[in-house]
This record gives sequence, structure tokens and C-alpha cells, in this order.
Amino acid sequence: MINIVEQVNSLKEKAKEFLLTDGEVEPVVFAFLQNGNVMVCDMKFEDNEEKKAKFNALGELLKANGANACVTVFEAWYLPKEKIENQNEVIPPSEHPGREEAILVMGRTPDRIYSVCVPFSRNGKMIQFGEEVVGDTNDGHRVEDNLLKGLFVDVH
Repeated sequence: MINIVEQVNSLKEKAKEFLLTDGEVEPVVFAFLQNGNVMVCDMKFEDNEEKKAKFNALGELLKANGANACVTVFEAWYLPKEKIENQNEVIPPSEHPGREEAILVMGRTPDRIYSVCVPFSRNGKMIQFGEEVVGDTNDGHRVEDNLLKGLFVDVH
């Protein structure tokens, strides 16, 4: 079994390098197979319809190939808790005026989700990274049927 924390942190550092070099992070999924191989899947999409189709196809591909862990790397909108004025109001981060850009790297094994969110700001071509936010869920709930479940949020 892979060490999901090491994989997430390693890929996070690579994503930061790509952002500094290329100005963007390409969305990608790394699927770790039981035979030791790693599948790398590009996850660019134009709209929610294409996104759902790609995720469904990828979910089937992961099952068919015996994936036992996966890590997603992508840019996302991040909303720090202190910028949420009304806890009862639901505004997607993509529409919230206090949103920040971030690199989000999430890893999942059948019994753990480990994520690192790296907020960043741009000033021309300069990138300034903010304080990393780590999430670690090891609740014992097994999700062998779908490693993608819980790794992706709807695009608004």
C-alpha cells in the first residue's frame, strides 16, 4: 500500500513548481494500481457535462484496473473560514468575493483522505504562496467501490 501522505506532499511540491514555471497547474489524477503501476489521467474539461462523463469513465477505469489509491491535483477556488460572513448562506467559492486561488492536492485510499490546499496570489508573473491547509480523514469508512467519491466537488 502506498503512503498517501508522502504522495500528496510530493505531488504538491511538483504542482507548486509547475505553477511558478508555467503559470498554471494542469488538472490530473494519479491512480496507483495494485500491480505497482501508476496511471496518469488528464482531467481537463469544458463544462459539467464533460466533467461528469470523464469522472464516470475514470471511475470505471480505476475499478477495472484495480486501483487502490488515487491523488488529484488541480487549481481551485479556496474560501478561508474567516471570509465567510454568514455560516448559513451557501455561496460557491467560485462566486464568493473573498475567494482565493489555490492548488488542491487530494489523495484517497480505501480508508483515508489526505489533502493539502495551498492558497496563492498573483502579482503579474509573481506567485506568492499562502499558508497550507491540511485535511486528514481516517474515519475507518471503506469506499472500495469508488475511490473518486469525495475527491471532486461540483464546478459552479
